[in-house]
Amino acid sequence: GAAALPVQWPPPLHNGGAKISAYKLELVALPPSTYAGSAAVTGAVEVAGTSLPARLVYRGEEPHAHVDGLHPGGVYQFRVQAVNAQGLGAWSEWGVLGTSADTPLPPPPPVLVGAPTPTSAGVQWAVPDGRGDTVTGYVVQVACAGFVSSAGELVPAESSAAAEAGAAAAGAGVQPQLRWQQVYKGAVPGCELQHLSASSRYLVRVAATNAVGAGTWSEPATFTTAAAPPTEPAGVSAQAHGPRELLVSWLPPLSDRGAAITGYAVDCAAAPPAPSRPGAAAPAPAWSQVVSTSGAEYSAVVACLAPGRPYLVRVRALNAAGSSVSTVIAAPVHTDPAAPSAPLRLACGQRTATSVRVKWDSPSEDNGAPVTEYRVERAAQEGPPAAAAVTGSRRSSGDGAGAAASGSGGGAAVGAWVLAYEGPDTEARLADLAPATSFMVRVSARNLAGAGPCSATLTVTTTNAPPGPPTGLEAWVDEPAQSEEGAPSGGRAGPPCVRLRWQPPVHVPGTAAAATYEVHAQPVPASSGKELRTNVGKGPEAAVEKLLPGVRYELRVRAVGAEGAGHGAWSDKTDVTLPAAAKQAADAGAEGSAGGAAGAGEG
Repeated sequence: GAAALPVQWPPPLHNGGAKISAYKLELVALPPSTYAGSAAVTGAVEVAGTSLPARLVYRGEEPHAHVDGLHPGGVYQFRVQAVNAQGLGAWSEWGVLGTSADTPLPPPPPVLVGAPTPTSAGVQWAVPDGRGDTVTGYVVQVACAGFVSSAGELVPAESSAAAEAGAAAAGAGVQPQLRWQQVYKGAVPGCELQHLSASSRYLVRVAATNAVGAGTWSEPATFTTAAAPPTEPAGVSAQAHGPRELLVSWLPPLSDRGAAITGYAVDCAAAPPAPSRPGAAAPAPAWSQVVSTSGAEYSAVVACLAPGRPYLVRVRALNAAGSSVSTVIAAPVHTDPAAPSAPLRLACGQRTATSVRVKWDSPSEDNGAPVTEYRVERAAQEGPPAAAAVTGSRRSSGDGAGAAASGSGGGAAVGAWVLAYEGPDTEARLADLAPATSFMVRVSARNLAGAGPCSATLTVTTTNAPPGPPTGLEAWVDEPAQSEEGAPSGGRAGPPCVRLRWQPPVHVPGTAAAATYEVHAQPVPASSGKELRTNVGKGPEAAVEKLLPGVRYELRVRAVGAEGAGHGAWSDKTDVTLPAAAKQAADAGAEGSAGGAAGAGEG
């Protein structure tokens, strides 16, 4: 066998004349160097000069013995001595026997090589006694005892029911059953244990193998893997917290993986636009960390965002080992809309003495909600305040429009802003203004979130009012001078014309001076002829030609204001009748002469 040998011998050839009463068997274990580890030594082995002690292993009457307590694969020398009443006989020659090899002894408990990581650990062990044969390999098994919390408590690796059963068994003095798993088989007395769980207590054991088989397991060594970053936070959600903020909340991770949670990091990114074409990949969000909290906080406000915009949010848990995987909200969250920015490029269009047209561009930002209306306000800068009427507006413009409708003509103190227009258009006409008056205009936009800031102020001045009517209009016919023979004299030649004279309009503050005048000549209904309208220059007199002879005309005059102020009112009318033409007069004279001649003949 591996640890025992049956030894037998023949009785002596001569008992010396007395009965053999006993036999003594001695054994000497030969050192391995004597037989080079061979387990099949036969025959005599000379051990020159041996001083190895012999050990008595048997004394009895039978010529055989069962010797145990031997080393597997060992070589032993045996000798026997017979005993009778006369004493001890001589020792026999040494005989050599060997035990068979056995499985190796268990190695010492494995030791760590360096510090464990969260998922791996290096171990090594000493080569054990091969028990008669060379150790050819090793088998390593590990078992997880449980998770070590950040407080240092061991949480069993079993399920809840198994953990309760294990606790009951431990209370009864029975250790819970470990689940051993083989993780290594090889010839090298060391290995890397991989795929471990973070912050977990492990037991590792090793067994050596030889040609006979595997030996028994070593005593287990215990180690704990390093802590790892926590698992991701749970239940992450976000909601609008005003036009520029989001309120983000979450739940703690399922596991801190061995190190206490020190805080949370909140990342935010503007939601990327949809792909420009079907099948194209959406742009990646540009994440940036915006909030960092302590371990006991489970909500945070993300600030400094744009109103009415979609955002993505993710949360990471932190501990001494690092950052967890992020938990990203499922869909973008919009901030609340805000009032729009100020309208742009407010400008003045057409101006008259009593109205102004203003226009503007839409705001650069609607801040998440479309612009629904604009509000134009004005404030007097100089001159008497006047209420503004809204022309073409969507609805009445409140107090300002009411004042205009009632004809109040003012009521606002200088510098006080009054509503002049309210509606969806990007232009408005302000009417019923005072002539030659400067005032300030501003415009603001409104959406469902409220009214935004006002635009830059624009100063506008109405034009002067047209001049008043001329007065004292006089008209007369200017005929060319005739000689006694009927030919024109040295005076004005040509057909007769009508000359006019008048007094310029009386100047009133806020009205324009007369730049030119316009004359209107209208044939009276009983006369034939066409209406004539002509500009006659800058002076308060004029000559009107190209009128029809023998026709009666009504004439009037009005001033045209300077600097585009427009036409003033017409003066009072006056009338004049032009003389008949010369042919008409000659015909009338011939008829008179013929009548005279006839009378003379008769006479």
